[in-house]
Amino acid sequence: MTQPSPTDQDALVTEVAAMWLDGLEGQERTRGEVFVRELVVDWEREAGASTQPGPVLQILRDDNRQLAVATPAARRVEVLERSVLQRLVDGLAGRTYALGVAVIDGTIGDSPARDRGRALLAEAEALGARTKGLPRTPETESIHRTLSNAVMEALYVVERKAMSARLDRYQRGRSAPP
Repeated sequence: MTQPSPTDQDALVTEVAAMWLDGLEGQERTRGEVFVRELVVDWEREAGASTQPGPVLQILRDDNRQLAVATPAARRVEVLERSVLQRLVDGLAGRTYALGVAVIDGTIGDSPARDRGRALLAEAEALGARTKGLPRTPETESIHRTLSNAVMEALYVVERKAMSARLDRYQRGRSAPP
C-alpha cells in the first residue's frame, strides 16, 4: 500500500475508513464516516503543529491501526467515536490550560483572555452536548473528567472564580518559595 503524504487528506480518510468501517453498512457506516473524517482532520492539526509532520502522522496512523485491529467489528464505531471525542477533549483541555496559565502569569490582557475563554467555553459546551449520551464507564471516564477540567479552566478565565485542580496546582507552585 502506498503511503499518503501528510497533506493527502482524502487518501488518509480512505485508509482509515478501510481499517474501521469495512463490512459496515447503513447508519453505522454513515456515523463511522463522520468520525473518520474528524479523526483525520485532528491528525493533520497535530502533525501540522510539529516540525516533522510526516513522522508524527505515521505514529498516529500506526497507533490507530493497532487499535482498529484490536477492536471487534461490532464495537468499531463506538470505539472510533470514543477515540475521536477523547482527542477533541484533550485538545480543548490543552488550550484551556494554556490560557489559564497565561492569565495566572499575566502574559495576556484581561479582555483578550476573557474573549478567548468565552470561545473555549462555547467549544466545551458543544463537546459536552456530544458527550452527554456517553455512559460513565471506565472507558469514558477520562473524556468526562478532562472535559470537566476544560470547562472549569475556561470559566476561570472568564469569571476569575473557581479553577481546575491542575490550574490551582500551577498557581500554588508558581507562588511557592524556591
